[in-house]
Amino acid sequence: MNLTKGQRTKLKILETTAILAAENGFVNLSYQAIADEIGLSQAAVIKHFPSKEELFKSVRERASQSNQDWVNTFVEKKETGKEKLIEYSVQTCNWCIANPSFMQVLVLGYYSSATDKTMQQANLQAWKNAKVKIRSFFELHYSDLNLETPKDIENRVDQVHAWVTGLAIRQFVQYRSLPKSTKLREAVENFVFLVLK
Repeated sequence: MNLTKGQRTKLKILETTAILAAENGFVNLSYQAIADEIGLSQAAVIKHFPSKEELFKSVRERASQSNQDWVNTFVEKKETGKEKLIEYSVQTCNWCIANPSFMQVLVLGYYSSATDKTMQQANLQAWKNAKVKIRSFFELHYSDLNLETPKDIENRVDQVHAWVTGLAIRQFVQYRSLPKSTKLREAVENFVFLVLK
């Protein structure tokens, strides 16, 4: 995909902001610090993001999109609902480890959503999107087996979403690099087996 100079600059601002915010938080981050890191003027950064709220929301959205793109690349290759659910879970964790700045931005976003309505709305939308995707894997799984979707499907979707989110954060905090073993995939497969019963 060919990006214009302005699009490349905007992307660089978002990625740099994510790195700096991961190191020092959003509160202490200034336009000047971002500009200095990239080699732009402060006015150039403000031109693309007139308010810090817009900048931080855009960074959060970029992190979320990066996660979705990464996970979809792997999930699309799987055929059954069960395989897709397992791959979704594993790759969500792997993305967190491979993209520490964006992961930190998402964690900071979750914490700040307690007091920030804009961040709260962004988080709710991201959670809704994730749950829709997880539900589609469940529905495909039951369709593959010619079974009716269970009545407690929403509870199962919530369980998977909460478990994957917790596991991803744990993997990120504990490893900070991709684990060499198959323990992650085994844990996911065992959990998915229980949830799909």
